[in-house]
Amino acid sequence: MKTLSNVKTPYTSLYITLLLIITNLTWLNAQQFKSYTAEGLISYQSNPKNAIDLLKKKNKEALIKKDTSLIIKTLISLSAADRAGLAYRDSFVNSGEALFMAQEFKNPLLIAKAHEEFGTLHFLFKQDDEAGEHFKQAHAYYSKVNLKGAASYAQLYRSHYNLAMYYQRIKNVSELKKQVAFCESLAEKFKIDPIYKVYLDEKVVSEHEFDSQFKEALDLLLNICNRMENLKANGNLSATDNSFFMILYCRTAINYERQNNYSAAKSYFEKALQIKDSNGENTFYRSFIFLRYADLLSKINDYKNAYLNLQESKLINDTYLNPRNEDTQGFLTIKNRYKDQLQNKNNQLRDQSLKIEKQNQALFRFRFFFFGIVLIAIILGLIFRSKMKTIKHEKEEEITKKQIELKNKELTANMLKLIEKEEIIQTLKSHLENANTDHNTKKVIQQLEKKSVSLWDSFNNQFMELNEHFYDRLQEKSPDLSAADLKVCALIKLNFSGKEMAHLLGISLGSVHVARHRLRKKMNLERDINLTNFINSI
Repeated sequence: MKTLSNVKTPYTSLYITLLLIITNLTWLNAQQFKSYTAEGLISYQSNPKNAIDLLKKKNKEALIKKDTSLIIKTLISLSAADRAGLAYRDSFVNSGEALFMAQEFKNPLLIAKAHEEFGTLHFLFKQDDEAGEHFKQAHAYYSKVNLKGAASYAQLYRSHYNLAMYYQRIKNVSELKKQVAFCESLAEKFKIDPIYKVYLDEKVVSEHEFDSQFKEALDLLLNICNRMENLKANGNLSATDNSFFMILYCRTAINYERQNNYSAAKSYFEKALQIKDSNGENTFYRSFIFLRYADLLSKINDYKNAYLNLQESKLINDTYLNPRNEDTQGFLTIKNRYKDQLQNKNNQLRDQSLKIEKQNQALFRFRFFFFGIVLIAIILGLIFRSKMKTIKHEKEEEITKKQIELKNKELTANMLKLIEKEEIIQTLKSHLENANTDHNTKKVIQQLEKKSVSLWDSFNNQFMELNEHFYDRLQEKSPDLSAADLKVCALIKLNFSGKEMAHLLGISLGSVHVARHRLRKKMNLERDINLTNFINSI
């Protein structure tokens, strides 16, 4: 049997390249993503160019209306349509712009959809880390949205499905099983289209392969193919679902090849290459099929066809992945520009935050000093006001005190005059009593006595009007004072002499002295304290 090493053909170097590339592309997996009809803006178009034109028109209308939500939806749909039309440069631009706008718009659902579309593009170009990051971000936002209705749960299902494809790609079996289980649960609970059971079973095939259960993997693949062919025969497959045959047939061929059944493998590779890719999702997978098929053909010594298939693969890669191709330079660097823009935005936000922080600090200092000055001014104002009130009150008290003193002097003067009159009356009374005792004389004497008894009451009423609460304050200091003691205190306050007090109270001068001594004792006054000054201070 001939081997590649002893066959001198122009295909040798290309075949070596084939082997190197296959090493990196063995695990390209099924790719089933949202189409441009997902947002409901347009219906399915057999020609992706028509879809792109319709969506561009929708985008212009949204821009005129300044409807941010609709603008973002048209950009996401445009990206999906660009994918279907293999215009990956435009797809990256539109999905990147949609993501930026959605983040600025702060709508969780639109952010989730933009991350999902951007992750899809990275997945198609086998940029696994970036794809996984965007799929996880999308899922996080989908989980935050208040889901209502079957359509919303279908979005959550697709988010889990995207993660399943990501974990399938990076061979994380445990996470793959979790996501498949989530998808099965959601599909069952919310009656999602049964066709998705076929897609989920394709993920189970990978689980078998990861566990080296290749016979079980092949049996399940044949079962899936049979179910899909029955659905197709009954007219129950969409164009997108029909494209899935390409993946199923290729994976079946690879498993037959593992069992060295080259004839069956060749048949399934050819069936896979006959499938039309209606939505542009399987462009790179087709390149992978050409490579694997070329590898198989080399094993059966069909080097010419191996070379031709290798050329087909190379054509796809050069068209969409060669950085020296002017048409691909743009989208191959979009990712870096996106990260640069994010970095620039973060830098701007940081600079803006620093600027705002400085402004806030300056504003805080201004407010601190301003309110400090205002507080000091208020305190000084209150102190000044209190001082003025105190001065005013003192002046009023001084005036009141002087007025009381003046009134008391007037009262004292009047009382002294009354006392003098009383003395004259008493003298006259004595003279009348000694001179004559007839009826008329007695009547006059009685009237004089009556007027004499009311002299204290007249004085006391006037005194209390001028010295309000004097008796109350006196009794607070000395509760044991009697009514007679209070009378003496009132006369002392008005500076009555002992003789005047005796006459007014109707007692002897000695009794007045006794009364004064009794007052000092009840008030507990020391010998060096003047009784008159003490009473005047009350």
